[in-house]
Amino acid sequence: MNGTSVLVDANFLIAWLGNRKNLDLKQRAQRFVNRLVAMRSSIVIPAPAVAEYLVQAKVPDLIAINAIIEKPWVIVGAFDYMSAVELHLLDCAARSLGDKRDGVDAPWQKIKVDRQIIAIGRAHQCDLVVSNDRSVMAGATRAGISTCSLEELDSLPMPAERRRPARAPHTGSRGCRSVREPYESAELT
Repeated sequence: MNGTSVLVDANFLIAWLGNRKNLDLKQRAQRFVNRLVAMRSSIVIPAPAVAEYLVQAKVPDLIAINAIIEKPWVIVGAFDYMSAVELHLLDCAARSLGDKRDGVDAPWQKIKVDRQIIAIGRAHQCDLVVSNDRSVMAGATRAGISTCSLEELDSLPMPAERRRPARAPHTGSRGCRSVREPYESAELT
């Protein structure tokens, strides 16, 4: 994969795949995905975000997510060993500052899930996190990952392509997904 990696969370999935009310937001998400695909970038969808999306999914939502996860530019990011190591580093950083919650005023379970999402992004070397969740955005920023909200998608300059560090690609539980071909349209069918 030549482009950047962008992590999206459940509210992006809802806007892009499940949104039947706010057509503007759905179109904005689709334009963003089209730009990513044109750049040969990958979209990392953390498994916890898929689970959150599926909580209130109807049959059309299931069809949409099943079609998307088979695209060559989509990676479903599992919470695996590398993600666990990244989570450990995030937790250590928060505890070293004397606050395991790292300044986030939310239930501990939400903080833990948000950190898992960020850790998955770090394990997959994501350049950007797209979310409307303030604690996810704040945590990603503290972890050194750029962020943007759904409302900012049209005005967002795409992250410049960067050379990946010379290390083995993250394979996750489904094997190496970083060299899939061919690229196909980002349009939903």
